Amino acid sequence: MKRSPVLFVAALVAAGTVVFVLWPDPAGSPEGGAATGGPPAAPATAGPAAGETAPPVKLQQDVPVPEHLRNPSALDPVPLSLNLGLPPFERQEDGRIFKTDVLAAARNLHREDREAIEDLHVLDLLVGSYRAIFRENPVAPGNRQVVEALTGRNPYKLVFIDPTHPAIGPTGELVDRWGTPYRFHPISGTRMEFSSAGKDRHVGTADDVHLMRPDLEGDSGAGS
Repeated sequence: MKRSPVLFVAALVAAGTVVFVLWPDPAGSPEGGAATGGPPAAPATAGPAAGETAPPVKLQQDVPVPEHLRNPSALDPVPLSLNLGLPPFERQEDGRIFKTDVLAAARNLHREDREAIEDLHVLDLLVGSYRAIFRENPVAPGNRQVVEALTGRNPYKLVFIDPTHPAIGPTGELVDRWGTPYRFHPISGTRMEFSSAGKDRHVGTADDVHLMRPDLEGDSGAGS
């Protein structure tokens, strides 16, 4: 006996209704509860009430920056603060300033009644006077640049030896009493060795003359 199509359709509709009613709601209950079998929803954080100001966000405190990082020149030697209008300083019309006591000592270079080692002591006095003011020796790769620093090419335009001094040769270098340029050998920023090639005018021979201060504050040099 054949089943009626109407009864078959009715059975399908009834089965679908039962499944729809019994199937769990994944979005949770109508009251907004959590889905069946899942963890409870976290409560929402309440914001500031009307008229209230939210607390300020605490920022990281500023860390002081060391001086030598803010100013890379902070560690460089700083010249002495001088009153350049009083002796032994003498201001010139061209802006240079003569250090008269050292200029007077420089006149002893190549004196006939003195020895070559004494000439080196005069050079040491010139460079030492420069160092006492600028806290370091002239920053120079050679003789000519040292002479430039001693004749006014420095921050204060101080002159420690007259540019027309006979010991300054035509090339702008300081020469010894036999006409050979002196050798200025920097040991450090505050120490320098001075040498003359001697009477034979050849460097590295027995008659060479040398002078180097043993330390920054020493008053005596080692000569030969």
